[in-house]
Amino acid sequence: MTHSILFMSFGQSNADCHTAGPAFDHPVLDDPRIVLPNDGFGFRGTRGFARKRMIDGFVPAYGFDTKCQSSGIASAARFLHEINDDTIGQVIVRSGAKGGRPLVGRKHGDRIIDGIFRQHDGTAAMLLLSMIEDIYQIAAAADEMGQPIRQIYIPFYHGEADRNTPRDTYNALLTEMMDIIDDAAADIGIPTVWLLTQPSGTAPSHSGNAWENRLGIKDVADRRPNAVLANANYAMPLFDPSHLDATGKVLAGEQIGRCAARIHNGEGAPALISPREATAIGNKIHIRFHAPVKTTIDKVSIPAPLFTDGFLVEGQPADFVRRAIPTPDGHLTLICNGPIPDDCQLNYAYAGRTQSDPTEDVAYPYGRGCLRKSDSTTSLILPHLKLHEWVPAFSVQVSSAVAVQNVA
Repeated sequence: MTHSILFMSFGQSNADCHTAGPAFDHPVLDDPRIVLPNDGFGFRGTRGFARKRMIDGFVPAYGFDTKCQSSGIASAARFLHEINDDTIGQVIVRSGAKGGRPLVGRKHGDRIIDGIFRQHDGTAAMLLLSMIEDIYQIAAAADEMGQPIRQIYIPFYHGEADRNTPRDTYNALLTEMMDIIDDAAADIGIPTVWLLTQPSGTAPSHSGNAWENRLGIKDVADRRPNAVLANANYAMPLFDPSHLDATGKVLAGEQIGRCAARIHNGEGAPALISPREATAIGNKIHIRFHAPVKTTIDKVSIPAPLFTDGFLVEGQPADFVRRAIPTPDGHLTLICNGPIPDDCQLNYAYAGRTQSDPTEDVAYPYGRGCLRKSDSTTSLILPHLKLHEWVPAFSVQVSSAVAVQNVA
């Protein structure tokens, strides 16, 4: 028997809802195993619109919407390229997302903004219920054709609409929503894996990306057994102030597909790259990661930000960090332009912007960074570009090395 895999994106408009395009033309995207539900909504999903028909079969993904590039189809193409499994007969691509929606809805006067998890009055969000209904209808159609769904991968793109939500609040709400979706899938015997992305933040003419929920996404990925942080989107090019462009969709999508393939092949998800501690001595900050990782500073793949390589010591000028140096043992040293203030906060790819801050004429987020893993691979769809694993944004308190030694 052959089986199906479902890539069911969720979140906001970057979760395969936005129309940035056109779609790239490459033979790998013409794989007949990549399919869409046949209800007419294609990979973008219902987006809150009323259903006109049930999903009772599938149509080829290639050529469905040439004006719009799909990140989900890019994920499926990469996934099929990387897996070692001839029992997978088809990969189904769908989104349950809608643009501009927070986890919990809001009411502003007479205007009601839907949530993706709950409405403003605490009831279940229509988008959540619609996504679960999509899963059930897709699963029933796959069963009927003799290719039952073996696994659901959920690429999750979200955060812009919750940029002011505290970290712990966002984590708790997201975790509760994930539990509900996981339980709904488990009721029909299908396991789920969440492929979380860290939102990019806004373009240089806007307010940056120092949003607590960007750090919260890392917390959830670190704590939840069936979740992984699959991509840091700050290194993806933008279509407008907050949406990935067609190239960004492909690069993010392929990275997600690679991550899913590793899990499917039994290799395990890539380890989350996150600082364990940061200590200062003199004009240097030494950053130790939870697991050593070979990294490099890349100012070629993306334009360098205004603050050195993406590192910013709070309360200090943008150029206070003079240089970032990956160490041979898999950690990082920052050379600064002066002594390190006591108990300061060090941010990477995590920066807010005010109206008095300079802007840049680049189609990338203001709060981006240049730190990535040393190894890379070539994009299938855009072979002139590389896929990189960018270190996720972080914020860490810097301690004095002397104080740390005294405590020890």
